[in-house]
Amino acid sequence: MTESAPSESHARTGDRGIDGIMGPFRDPVRPVAYHGNTGALMRLLLEVMALALLTATLYRFWGKTRIRQYLWSNTQLFGEPLRYTGTSQELLKGFLYFGGPAVAIVILQRIDNVLAIGFGFAIALVLQFAQSSGQYTGLRYRLSRTSWRDVQAHLGGRVGAYAMKDFVLVLQLAMTFGLSMPYVEWKVYQLHIENISLGNKNLSVGLPPTGIFKYWFIAWLLFVPTLGLSFIYYRWHAIPKFVGATRFADRRLRIDLTLGEVIGVYYPYWLFGLPVIGLIALQHSLGWGPDGDVASAIVDYGISVFLALTVWSIARVLVFHKAMSLIALELEMEGPIESLDIGPDSKPSSRFGEGLENALDIDTF
Repeated sequence: MTESAPSESHARTGDRGIDGIMGPFRDPVRPVAYHGNTGALMRLLLEVMALALLTATLYRFWGKTRIRQYLWSNTQLFGEPLRYTGTSQELLKGFLYFGGPAVAIVILQRIDNVLAIGFGFAIALVLQFAQSSGQYTGLRYRLSRTSWRDVQAHLGGRVGAYAMKDFVLVLQLAMTFGLSMPYVEWKVYQLHIENISLGNKNLSVGLPPTGIFKYWFIAWLLFVPTLGLSFIYYRWHAIPKFVGATRFADRRLRIDLTLGEVIGVYYPYWLFGLPVIGLIALQHSLGWGPDGDVASAIVDYGISVFLALTVWSIARVLVFHKAMSLIALELEMEGPIESLDIGPDSKPSSRFGEGLENALDIDTF
């Protein structure tokens, strides 16, 4: 094992936790197990991508459902497997319900030479707000279709309130040229975690973690020279602190990571992402872009998006797969689990699939 990241967020015996002086971490248990296989997952991904290509991306809704069923069924929580109950028909219905207006906004925002600058800026703001809404509704849908021993997960809160807060945070991140990343990430994490529940048990967070800005500042300075790889250095320090601030049913969590383990999770983004960026840059340098008419702009945008999202989908699923393997190995929670008494709750489910999220391709699996 290589050197572990500092673990100030972990409340081990005699340590000071982020919520003040805390007692020993009682009866630690491994709450998550994951049995996914990289080879089997890659075969599934390649099959789904091929069928999506042959059907002009229509198969994506069935493909997403198959991928999620594989990932969920190979994940165990407290010794019992998760079950994904969503359907491809729900995803297709949600896309048809929300997709038309969202796709129109994306195309209008892409065709810079057709729009006045002011109108283009307004479209960009609308698109960002729609993306924030899509992130919430997509997560709400996936959780509402996650079942554990017939107990359903749930995301509370209101779409509008979440989208407005996320929208303001994204603007803040832009205005600070990315320097406020630790604060923005924490606030978004808090918005998610404090509204997630499994049956009658809730996730919650304590006080915000401290001491991570210095790691982000180093990563920010080195971001361009390292082609973004310095972001992994920041994640190595930030993840244990975020996890250490999290509670499930008032039970503390902790995770110890090595830098090598974090690199092992995130490397698919660079392995698959850099070639795509290079190909898109080559496309535009050769003059394949729009030549003033809307049809050319749509074709140019479509080629770029299809290429990027096809590869990004593979990378994102692999990162999730590797992250779950690492979580199963390193995540600990205070026990004993026998006293948790997780039961069902009568919270409502999402009516639609990820309409906005599918239309904007925020989440690609």
